[in-house]
Amino acid sequence: MDRKKAERSIENAGIAGILCGLLFLINILFAMLFLKVAFGTLGIAFWFLLPVLIIFGLTYGIFKKSRACAVIMFIYFLNMQLGQWIQSGNLLWV
Repeated sequence: MDRKKAERSIENAGIAGILCGLLFLINILFAMLFLKVAFGTLGIAFWFLLPVLIIFGLTYGIFKKSRACAVIMFIYFLNMQLGQWIQSGNLLWV
């Protein structure tokens, strides 16, 4: 892979990270507004926003060309997919 392709791949990974973080944030806001999920205390709200902060932080690291952030993001993604698979009990839903 030449340098131009690598730069483009880094940019694409950053855009994917931003979109993933925004989707998580929209999902949390949807739960807060329409499903009346209890977000009364700051502690509960922080724990629901923690995945969004992790994703945006790792995405920033990817934009800064950190290989460690890219690997951690990949492991985090696999962990989320595995958790969804275990929770649903069906591999087709992942």
